[in-house]
Amino acid sequence: IDNGEGRSINAFVSVTQLSDGDYVFSWLHSDYDQTIFSIDVQRVNSQGELLWDPVETRLTDPDKKITYFWPYIVDAGMGQCILVYTKGSNYELYARKLDFDGTSAWSEDTRIYHGGFLSTPLNTLLDVEPSGDGGVIVTWYDDRYYTNTESIYMSYVKPNGSLGFAAGEAGQKLGYSELRALSTTCKYDPASDSFIALWRESDQGQGQFRVVAQRVSKEGELLWDE
Repeated sequence: IDNGEGRSINAFVSVTQLSDGDYVFSWLHSDYDQTIFSIDVQRVNSQGELLWDPVETRLTDPDKKITYFWPYIVDAGMGQCILVYTKGSNYELYARKLDFDGTSAWSEDTRIYHGGFLSTPLNTLLDVEPSGDGGVIVTWYDDRYYTNTESIYMSYVKPNGSLGFAAGEAGQKLGYSELRALSTTCKYDPASDSFIALWRESDQGQGQFRVVAQRVSKEGELLWDE
């Protein structure tokens, strides 16, 4: 798929199957020094034909100063997909909708979270899933106030690229308790046209745990009590 050009020891490959049966792959592309990373995407049909030119669809900084990392790809329907990725040394979180030909379907990429993340691998912090209507939902945890107590947040990017929750780039906080919130996952529930989030909570010493769920409306309202 990458014509032998991948140089990273961990390409962090993500793949999704589109509604028409094609597959879209995303992975990391690095320079020879493996200091600046870009993101490649490729579409493959059921006959195994490569439909895109990764050089043309590559997310990269032409000045080779800003790195793109942690690609996640999800189906968006209508032959489109959404790429969620990080940009810069602080891992700022963005989304880009890719059209059937690999070009961007939005005028600009959507910034999901106004903050960044530390060097902890993001695949341990967040989950990226289709929102059921051509958008994407993302859940993650962070300790943005440096209290040693992480909280769970969710963001909903609509099919047009706008943020669906009033919390905007801050993300909607999901939990009620003051416990540490970790290990999150999320799904769209078509029966209720809402989102379900699941995560683990623990005390400060992580000696006791519980699993917590929350239903979230498309406006960001928490629909369940603690």
